Amino acid sequence: MNKIRIDMLINQLSDIQNEEQVTDKKVANKKIYIRTIYTLIGGIVLLNLVWWLISQCM
Repeated sequence: MNKIRIDMLINQLSDIQNEEQVTDKKVANKKIYIRTIYTLIGGIVLLNLVWWLISQCM
């Protein structure tokens, strides 16, 4: 009887750990996605600034 309870507790703890790992992975993926968007926007702004500076020199 106790063995069954211990096995059930182990399974529940394993499920909780798996859920936390999935949540952590989703958070990490979201951070990478946001960083990529900011990098793209920053690159576009930087290229526009460089293009504007070059056009001012001509």
